[in-house]
Amino acid sequence: MPSMDPKCTPLKHRYDQCFNLWFDEYLDLAAPAATAPPAASRRAELRKKYDSCAALFEDYKTCVRAAVRERDLEPLIAEARCFNPFPFPSGDNKASGGAQSSSNNHPFPFPASENESGNV
Repeated sequence: MPSMDPKCTPLKHRYDQCFNLWFDEYLDLAAPAATAPPAASRRAELRKKYDSCAALFEDYKTCVRAAVRERDLEPLIAEARCFNPFPFPSGDNKASGGAQSSSNNHPFPFPASENESGNV
């Protein structure tokens, strides 16, 4: 699947491929049990792969953010977040449309109504 900007697509594909390989190994689908390395060694190897995938994701995220700015989509995203703010805690409430985190936020990922959250 392509990215929102053609120049970001190669970065997206590299990240997707890295993540899918890491996730297969994380679920232990890639290595048969008889030949699996010791758990500590396996965790260290998975951590290295995770870190390399995280670096690819940062490159992809930077590209997408630049594409969002170039297309002047930030105001539309901010408006959409007013209607459906992210329920995730983040130190910056402006980034999440001012949403408050709530432990009773069901069903995920939609924000709790004022009645459910007790923020009346």
